[in-house]
Amino acid sequence: MNTDFACSICVYLWLGVPAQRLTCPKGGFPDIKQQMVYIFTCKLLTMIITERDNALFEAGIKLGALYHQFTGAPVDISTIDSLEQAIKESISVQPYVEKISVTINRDMVITRTGEKFKYCELEGRMLEVEARITFSSTTAIVGLKYDQSLDYPLMRIIDIIEK
Repeated sequence: MNTDFACSICVYLWLGVPAQRLTCPKGGFPDIKQQMVYIFTCKLLTMIITERDNALFEAGIKLGALYHQFTGAPVDISTIDSLEQAIKESISVQPYVEKISVTINRDMVITRTGEKFKYCELEGRMLEVEARITFSSTTAIVGLKYDQSLDYPLMRIIDIIEK
């Protein structure tokens, strides 16, 4: 739904004036009635939150929690498997998580392992994650993967399935 068009119709029906006079709150409103019409028609029409929105919100929360909870954790080549499993199990118990896979880049861990203490800290760039989050009848498949061209561990939407 084009909310600007819907707002224009509501404003015209309520006030009998063209909506262009109400579409720019920065310019202010001539009176309180026009301000209230704007708030109760235009703003409410744009606040419809869908299952898709909730599925993507939940997916973003899962990836953000995973990233910020586990980056910085001590890791060496012998603890990678158990850390991958711990991350997977931790996120799996959260609401709406249907499936998650977690892989830590072993080559990066080996490269960053210190000479003296033989471990490094888990970095976002070492993680490759894919999660399937289902909220009601909508499934969001999201991921986290290091993007070499951006030199950044990028979170992304892979697919959205609406049943």
